[in-house]
Amino acid sequence: MISREHTTMAFGAIVIVFASVILNLVLNMNIVLSLVIGVILGAAVGLLIGKLTGKTILGIIAWGLIVFAILSFILKSIGVISSPPITEILLGGMLIELLRIETNFKEFSVKLNMLWNDFRKRKEI
Repeated sequence: MISREHTTMAFGAIVIVFASVILNLVLNMNIVLSLVIGVILGAAVGLLIGKLTGKTILGIIAWGLIVFAILSFILKSIGVISSPPITEILLGGMLIELLRIETNFKEFSVKLNMLWNDFRKRKEI
């Protein structure tokens, strides 16, 4: 079963991709400006769909950038677009996703330490 957080991230990322593609390709807007507007719209959709947390916002931005970079690479290979900065967009998305994963590991580490401390206390009794 897909959690509400994953659904929120998926819809937000889809909005980032569609908004960025429409703004960049159809309206010939600058790639950076279209991505910024896409991220704002994706976060707004995420806010409308579900409760946003820091991890959810980072997930929306990361997966939106990654999917946009992949779509840009495909469109560049076909010859529809000339040369967006695919590498920079993909690396930015991957960096944000790594930051999100790091926050997950920190939360897991705290829970593991609490469990280990509880185990030591029970062992002493």
